[in-house]
Amino acid sequence: MTSQRHSDDALLDAARDCVVEVGVRRTTLTDIAKRAGVSRMTLYRRFPDVRTLVRALMTREFGALLRRADEVAADRPGAGELDGSSPGVSGAGVSGAGVSGAGVSGAGVSGAGVSGAGVSGAGVSGAGVSGAGAPGAEGGNARERLVRRVITGVRLLAADPLMRRVLDLDAELMLPYLVQRLGDTQRLVEAFLLAQVEAGHADGSVRPGDAAAQARLVLLTAQSMVLSVRPATTDLDFDDLLAELAAFLDGALS
Repeated sequence: MTSQRHSDDALLDAARDCVVEVGVRRTTLTDIAKRAGVSRMTLYRRFPDVRTLVRALMTREFGALLRRADEVAADRPGAGELDGSSPGVSGAGVSGAGVSGAGVSGAGVSGAGVSGAGVSGAGVSGAGVSGAGAPGAEGGNARERLVRRVITGVRLLAADPLMRRVLDLDAELMLPYLVQRLGDTQRLVEAFLLAQVEAGHADGSVRPGDAAAQARLVLLTAQSMVLSVRPATTDLDFDDLLAELAAFLDGALS
């Protein structure tokens, strides 16, 4: 099982490189197999088409992003620095906007996956994401922790080469997940947010309400920032926008 996972990771790494280089539509199974150093038949046995492979890739990438956002927001060792290389994202460190003294970091926020990547009921724990983080090791109440994670997630996605490439070359592939249905990667993030909203209800930091509806609105609000970061930062500073987003979410949940 471990060897199969490692083999799949190599194929997904190759797919990621291809998509970052030429976009989703121009990526072929032949290109991926060549980059991974395997035969096309070997690749085909694991992933019958590019769409299936990209869905698996997006599931893996968003799961990893959620874990990293959780680590950065909690300031846990090994979390690393945020990458400020995204156009319009200058100084994308963790210290941008403050939320009740909580600083800025934040939870995995999803842009719609390129294709509703198959999580198949794995939920957040299946992606290795723990939900509300480690309250005992992190300052602030559950609402402040949620906001920190949302802001970190937006920063990470805005700077992510895969997300940027998809938005630049294949943005229309995301349209179904904006106007028709939520994809599995969005559901994954929503479950991550729901756990933190429920933690906020438990400690009294998030106002009473339908936790599922509150998590959905946080998802959609943050998602719009991720998908619109390029036009949004043509004449405004990204850190200023994130400060407003943090204040907006903090106030809406209080």
